[in-house]
Amino acid sequence: MILSNKCLYAIIALIELALNRDNPNGTTIKKISQKRMLPEKFLRQLFLAMKQAGLVESVRGAGGGYRLKKDPIQISMLDVIEGIGGCIKPREIHKDPTATFILNTISKRMSEALNISLLQLIEEYTALSGEINYNI
Repeated sequence: MILSNKCLYAIIALIELALNRDNPNGTTIKKISQKRMLPEKFLRQLFLAMKQAGLVESVRGAGGGYRLKKDPIQISMLDVIEGIGGCIKPREIHKDPTATFILNTISKRMSEALNISLLQLIEEYTALSGEINYNI
């Protein structure tokens, strides 16, 4: 059992917000879409679900975007899976090595009660790769 693209894209978007959390205006969906080559229309739907789940908040204004509502250590993968819904399903492994890493890491951790936080996921990937600049 692995994660759907829906959940994978949500996690990638949350990682982007975590990496840019010092920006008081947040990060725009368009910026995330362009940087991570994810469908903007799909991200818009995900951000609505993540906002309803209390994972993100919107920042109004011309330069506004989205930012994390909680500290990344307080957002678990279980929060994301429950908040987004429809995340877990059998799926072929994604061809991108970073996506495969994320899928495998999260799938492994599911058996450990889904307590891995967004910050822990970022730290594990950084420790393994020495960077956080992934392409999905």
